[in-house]
Amino acid sequence: MNSIDDEVSHSNQTFLNIFDKWALVVARPITKSPAPWLAIEIRQSMKCMDEAKRKYKRTKGETYRNTYKTLRNSTTKLIRKAK
Repeated sequence: MNSIDDEVSHSNQTFLNIFDKWALVVARPITKSPAPWLAIEIRQSMKCMDEAKRKYKRTKGETYRNTYKTLRNSTTKLIRKAK
């Protein structure tokens, strides 16, 4: 009769063989690391700019347009300065 260690080893090996046969292999795309100049301050500015743009498109108000333009210009300046 086999020892308990042999039985556990056999069970583990059987499980791994079944797992290797039926488990799906998930392919994940390799992504680039973020740009080194894209700092937290710039990301926050871009987020605020996007929110202002959405608000302007939704309401078509002139004040929201001016707010969006101001944020867009300041974000562009930050990006150019960082690069």
